[in-house]
Amino acid sequence: MSRVLVLLALGVLTCTSAPSRMLSTEDSGGLPEVAVQDTSPAVDTAVPIDRAPVRTVREIFVGGAPMESPMRFGGREEASRAPALVYPEDGTIVPPNLPSFEVHFTPGTGNDLFEVTFAGEVTVLRVYTPCNAVGGGCVLTLDTAQFGQVADASRAGGRVRLAVRGTTRAPGGAVGSSMERSLGVTQQDLRGGVYWWSSVGNILRYDFGREGARPEVFLSGNLFACVGCHVLSRDGRRVSVGRGIPGPAAARYVDTASRMETGAPYGGNFGTYSPDLRRYLNSDGARLTLLDGETAMPVPGLSGEVPGSMPDWSPNNNGVVFSRARTPPPPLFGQPGHNAPADLMFMEWRGSTFVPPTVLLMSSGENNYYPSFSPDGQWVVFNRSAMTSYDAPDAHLWMVRGNGMGGPVNLARANSAMDGNSWPKWAPFREVYAGELTEALMWITFSSRRPYGLRTAGERTAQLWMAAVRPDRIGPTSPDPSAPAFWLPFQDLRQGNHIAQWTEEVRRMGCMMDRNCPSGELCQAGRCVGAPP
Repeated sequence: MSRVLVLLALGVLTCTSAPSRMLSTEDSGGLPEVAVQDTSPAVDTAVPIDRAPVRTVREIFVGGAPMESPMRFGGREEASRAPALVYPEDGTIVPPNLPSFEVHFTPGTGNDLFEVTFAGEVTVLRVYTPCNAVGGGCVLTLDTAQFGQVADASRAGGRVRLAVRGTTRAPGGAVGSSMERSLGVTQQDLRGGVYWWSSVGNILRYDFGREGARPEVFLSGNLFACVGCHVLSRDGRRVSVGRGIPGPAAARYVDTASRMETGAPYGGNFGTYSPDLRRYLNSDGARLTLLDGETAMPVPGLSGEVPGSMPDWSPNNNGVVFSRARTPPPPLFGQPGHNAPADLMFMEWRGSTFVPPTVLLMSSGENNYYPSFSPDGQWVVFNRSAMTSYDAPDAHLWMVRGNGMGGPVNLARANSAMDGNSWPKWAPFREVYAGELTEALMWITFSSRRPYGLRTAGERTAQLWMAAVRPDRIGPTSPDPSAPAFWLPFQDLRQGNHIAQWTEEVRRMGCMMDRNCPSGELCQAGRCVGAPP
């Protein structure tokens, strides 16, 4: 059960790393401490000006940590006992509706009891835990409700200060304290749905708009028809799916609600739907073709053969960005990627036809590829590598304005010290983040081979990561608008995960019973829901 300590004082009480203890009347300005058992949300605003501010401390006990744990942290400080935070990185920003969240740390010398603190401007959450041993350190896993309390603590300033202290279960032990890290939490829930390819040959999805969501199998593959490259429409109504080795892959449109194939088969590796779904721009990895959005049959609209790959249609329907290799693949063979150098191109759309493409970003010898428009159409995120675009180990993330002005920007904090950051895509919504400043915020998702803290240290399995981008921060003194990335917590660490594609909404069929749903789905609360992986 959570225990809430409401500390009343005549002056402002700031959040510190002082030991948790009972306050004397001298500490509290003559007022005794008031201990209240409460599970309701803390009220951190609207305090009358003639009252002393209220500091709320919430305590959670997990993993068998004893209820007297707070009293064990009053000993002397010893540097050798200091834990060290491993994950998340300092300055990471996360949405408040993650299904779970982890803190990874090394324990320090001789410690077997830990206090993990999330200190907001008004509310402080302290979690007491033994060491859940993973990869030579300790991992604290917070479930949905517990992470919700972290989000509550962040409300006043948009962030919490994260720190870990360690000691022993025995009374009188010394204490070690980690350095603090900042963890930002946005005010708005993350919305929409993300679909990705798993190395077992399936397409999985997760619905951020659904309470109690879990990962679902959307389309299954097999050894002879692996489901691979896929392209989602922004509204979530349709997906293009390729089966088999891309060279090019045998592709079809699929209605996402019914999972029924529609339109004619075609060969494609990459593609993009127009926002109105009337057109689909397809690439076999070497050249672009324009297809009808319903029938998948070729339609006019391109002037001659247009070499290019990896197109993305802007959300405001004014054009398409794509990658073009200086040395294209052989004309009779589509490719899953291409070599450096490669430019980013823009091709204006005038309602029924494309204007011949122009250079958006010219290569200086590097490979620029996998471009994707931001949800407001103002920015393009893309990959850069000195090598091939197919699973490049040195791939890293950049962005450039949709009009090419200002030059490319290295997303260094999202890249971290690791490369192998591939397939960047934007989540479909732009929001406002109220942290140090009130500013625009958007999210990018990408596949990365970096380790997930202590859980995959030394491994190189690709997983889905996500990072906040605040584009208004770009300027002479702040060239990087990204925050450090966090691991999306609904994945299987044993599988490689790639090609995260976002939709504004996960489309589902209505139902009254299971037999009303497509094969592999169940009827829950009047909607068809996919089976877990």
